[in-house]
Amino acid sequence: MTYQEFEAGDYFSNIWREVQGQAVDLGDIKLAAFILRHWFTAEPVSAAWIGIPNVFEFVAISSLIDEAASIVVLGTDLSPEYRVRLNSLGDDLARYGLSAQPQIADLTLRGRWSKLLPALSAKHVGVLGVDARWTLSEPTFWSELAALAKESRSVLDIRGALDFRQPDVSIRLLQSMGADAGVTPIAATPSSLWFAPEADAAALAKALQSCSLFEFGTNPDDAANGLMMSVAYNDWTPYFISGDGRIIRKLYRCNQAVDAGVDFGLGWFAAEADGRWTDGEAATAIISLPQDVTKASGLSVQGNAWVSPEGGPQRISFGIGAAPKTWTELEFDNNAEIKSCDLKLDPADADGNEITLHVKVAAPSRPSDFGEPDARMLGFKLRTFGLFT
Repeated sequence: MTYQEFEAGDYFSNIWREVQGQAVDLGDIKLAAFILRHWFTAEPVSAAWIGIPNVFEFVAISSLIDEAASIVVLGTDLSPEYRVRLNSLGDDLARYGLSAQPQIADLTLRGRWSKLLPALSAKHVGVLGVDARWTLSEPTFWSELAALAKESRSVLDIRGALDFRQPDVSIRLLQSMGADAGVTPIAATPSSLWFAPEADAAALAKALQSCSLFEFGTNPDDAANGLMMSVAYNDWTPYFISGDGRIIRKLYRCNQAVDAGVDFGLGWFAAEADGRWTDGEAATAIISLPQDVTKASGLSVQGNAWVSPEGGPQRISFGIGAAPKTWTELEFDNNAEIKSCDLKLDPADADGNEITLHVKVAAPSRPSDFGEPDARMLGFKLRTFGLFT
């Protein structure tokens, strides 16, 4: 399966839906997906693990890999049970229809880590997941890592580095890291620390922050050298993946805490805690592309509608551009129903690095006409925009 074939399908979307509620760090998958999709864009990029990854994490990240790249797993245990699990990884991929085959190597021999480094560097590894306990068993880990980060620009995910169930590992790991490791922390999940090569850390950290998918983990006034860390929590991010399997580039929240990037023109009421209502039959919003982004492939719109108690379903239509040629319609049967739609974009739709969205409401009405206190003419409550590149 080529990367283009993956983009045309919904492999990652299906896998992502399945991992909800599983024993897996969703934050790690979100970070890996965003980095693989939006940081390494010029050539096929591989993924690698030291120690057996969680099966769902392994399958989800493997689904993002171009077949010209590699999936590498370096085993760290000699026990028969461990070997069975290691050898079953290929079967796990096959169950999801993924044609890639994992490349498995042995790290249990003394000095093996140093000998495998040149091969690992040559594979252009984008994300390298490492078991925290293993790093403590390998005395040359940090010193050898500097060369790997420099040659391959790998982003390092130390899995279990912040796991409260093994605090001794976290403390010993941080104590073992020297100042000359060649990597800088850029993000964290509830259990893992993420590092980028020093030369890339500032730019990658900025890309993570600009997408609004991750929380700021640092006060700007306290950030060392101005570099802020991001935190990826293990929660569901609305519409992280588009219907055709693309990873969101930026999430625009439309509530009171909305960040810069959306200009609400005519037809909107003031923002509320969870979004903003349209005023009347039509509304327009202009979405600015993030810095360093010059094109977009799609826009997702999420929200709910005001449905009159005495009328039929509420119909909301969305169009793109100064004078939309096509409209996409959502139908709502009740007020609590939150829906989304994916709007495909042509290159001309992002003219001047801006996207114009038009909203049409079929039957706006006032809740006060039906015994409720709100006298506004309501139609659609916009909650988020999701931009896909």
